[in-house]
Amino acid sequence: QGVVRIGVKGIMNTLRSLRMIQGDVDPQTGTLVLKGQFVARGSVRANRSGLVNRLVETGVKLPKGTEIAEIINPYGEMIETVEMPFDGYIWAWTIAGPDGRNWCVQSGSPVAYLFSET
Repeated sequence: QGVVRIGVKGIMNTLRSLRMIQGDVDPQTGTLVLKGQFVARGSVRANRSGLVNRLVETGVKLPKGTEIAEIINPYGEMIETVEMPFDGYIWAWTIAGPDGRNWCVQSGSPVAYLFSET
């Protein structure tokens, strides 16, 4: 429900900013809001299948080469490290398990969605 509230407020604020509806922009609360100009940059993918252990949080600026996730095989051995391909941010992990930390990924599938400053 929190995500829906944030999304609706964002859409309404966009409509107000574009003067498509009347009213003042209502600042977001209870969520991270980054200031600046950004561009979506696609996703980073896993080369190997396995469990994903996320190493960083979303919305934090990361330099190129930062290890953002580990891919682990069913025996608990790390088989791949996923790195940030450019200076930028993760805006979302692709899927989350019940505990919110570890989840499965197929070879070639996205691990996280990325963006950067323009």
